[in-house]
Amino acid sequence: MSEKIPWRDSDACKIVLFDLNKGHLLLSSSEMSALEAWTKVYMHLKEFKDVPYEQFRDRLRDHRKQGQRLLNKASSDEIDLYTDRILFPRKLVNSRNELVFDLSPAKAKLREDIDNKKHEKMTLHELWSSRCVYRLFEQKIFYKRIKQELRRRKCINYKQLKQAKDDLLYYDPSE
Repeated sequence: MSEKIPWRDSDACKIVLFDLNKGHLLLSSSEMSALEAWTKVYMHLKEFKDVPYEQFRDRLRDHRKQGQRLLNKASSDEIDLYTDRILFPRKLVNSRNELVFDLSPAKAKLREDIDNKKHEKMTLHELWSSRCVYRLFEQKIFYKRIKQELRRRKCINYKQLKQAKDDLLYYDPSE
């Protein structure tokens, strides 16, 4: 039996966690056992060269248990939120008796208009005047929603680029 490696900070650990998070390696051992995963994929990778199978098996079992606990907790939280929304539905108006933008059809129409770049072709006032659902909101509030949607898109784009960059760190094709 070979010597165990420090698992927590190893590249092998990062690869296993990445594969579990991305669904390449399933949480259920009935779908693919540790031995199958080891022989088909991991034992051939250079990051696993010094990892004994017993350590891989034990750590994979631990990571799968932890992942299953997190999945169960997420499912429980989702059920709790759904139940809460049934008992206490969101109100269509806020405390100042103004319509809530998130729950109005204006939100979907604004996303559609921004997809079509109408916010670049029209003035803010023309965009606000272009649809009846927009005029349900004050111009000042509507302008803030346009800026909010643009910030949202920038944030999503940034997170996607960051995730793609992080994904490349684990699987460098140049190696």
